[in-house]
Amino acid sequence: MIERSESGSGGTEWWRQDKAALATSLVKREEAVRRLQAEQGAILAEMASRGTMAEYGYSTLDALQIDLLRISRQEANRRTARAMGCHDVRGIGSSLVPAAAPATAAAFAEGAIGTEHVDTILKTVSDISAHVPADEEQAKPKRDLRWGWRRNGRLAFSGEFDPETGQQFLAALSPLSKPRPAQDGERDIRTTAERNGDALAELIGLTLASGELPVQGGERPNVIVTLSYDALKAALDQRGQAMLGDLPISAQQARYWACDAGVIPAVLGSEGEILDLGRNERLVTLAQRRALELRDKCCIKCGRPPKWCHAHHIIHWLDLGPTDIDNLCLLCTACHRLIHHSEWRIEMRPNGIPLCIPPPWMARAEPRAA
Repeated sequence: MIERSESGSGGTEWWRQDKAALATSLVKREEAVRRLQAEQGAILAEMASRGTMAEYGYSTLDALQIDLLRISRQEANRRTARAMGCHDVRGIGSSLVPAAAPATAAAFAEGAIGTEHVDTILKTVSDISAHVPADEEQAKPKRDLRWGWRRNGRLAFSGEFDPETGQQFLAALSPLSKPRPAQDGERDIRTTAERNGDALAELIGLTLASGELPVQGGERPNVIVTLSYDALKAALDQRGQAMLGDLPISAQQARYWACDAGVIPAVLGSEGEILDLGRNERLVTLAQRRALELRDKCCIKCGRPPKWCHAHHIIHWLDLGPTDIDNLCLLCTACHRLIHHSEWRIEMRPNGIPLCIPPPWMARAEPRAA
């Protein structure tokens, strides 16, 4: 517990203390701060294991910290890495990912070392070279890919490529994963993992859009989302459910995909009959897209460049929202998902500028205008 200090208002009068008392008090407070930071890491690790960030509508623990704690993306990334390295975390399929440095975590919890010590140790552990297989083993062709659906609807996958395929994969991914400075010169704040994930998603999108994939059932690959009429009209209150193939997804997710993507929404009646099969097209025209970029200039929530943004319907077009500039705004992929899966909302101000309104539980946050 940190002692209360209110100099000049009945608290500790530091000017009366001798040098030994000052030094001792400083050390005690440093140790207390370190213990609190270690405890905060334990909380973050538990949130990661439970998927608490997803329950609040956030895709990553970093994103939740940025809004909740008002810290930078870099600081959030450091805190997450520190928490993951110091604590056991439940990973894909509830498998346990053990702490990389449990002894370091114990010293941190006692206040014996600080965050810089922890970060240095974790980096050293990470940099230790793994066992290098024999040349003949390395040369064997090997290409395998495994995937599985998580309970939260996300696809987890892993695999391995032989050296030749690995080089081809990196050659395709590298141009798309490079940092992209904003138009004002501000550096790309995405982590390496985020840039790689965005690059792979973009590569998949480019491949689907190319029209070069083999036909399947007489047509090019499409994504069809089925949902009941009641779920379609449900408000964003977690009640509605849709289906992506045999996988249940929320109506919010269906709305997100159908907002500005090549997704065909199929609306079903009470007996499963198809009431409506939507259009497989982007509803925002090129001229509207350019007008949005001129008005919003960036993602209206986080400021990412227009190139990374979707055109979001403030009133969803499935809810008869018009596809015009006064009902559209730019949102990057992460913020677009957040708006559809959380209590964040967007209002259009009388001057025609969209405004992001934070959820009620984030009372300290101020509305954000484009």
